[in-house]
Amino acid sequence: MVTRSRSIHVGENVKSILFGFFLRTQADLQCRSEELTRSNDELEKIAYVAAHDLKGTLRMVSQFLWLLSMRGAASLDEKSREYIGFSINGAQRMAGLIDGLLQYGKLGHSSTTISSD
Repeated sequence: MVTRSRSIHVGENVKSILFGFFLRTQADLQCRSEELTRSNDELEKIAYVAAHDLKGTLRMVSQFLWLLSMRGAASLDEKSREYIGFSINGAQRMAGLIDGLLQYGKLGHSSTTISSD
């Protein structure tokens, strides 16, 4: 009879220890989840600001290249005009990539696919 009583008592202690461990683990998981949410929110804000700045710079580069091609068209050779065209197209593609990344970030990363055209 002493063995059974002691076995029940030890069993209750193990349950109590496991339950306490479970509660601490659950609280830790909740805390980490909240930290991750805050971190993701901060990263989203940083990405938005960086994308805005990059798009402004690309717009400026594209406009100056366009002005160069229009105002200096007579003095530029064919190869120079071609290079300016490549540069303008590259800046436009990059602006599209930035827009795509911003849209992807807004979707919350839920089962989205990215296509490269």
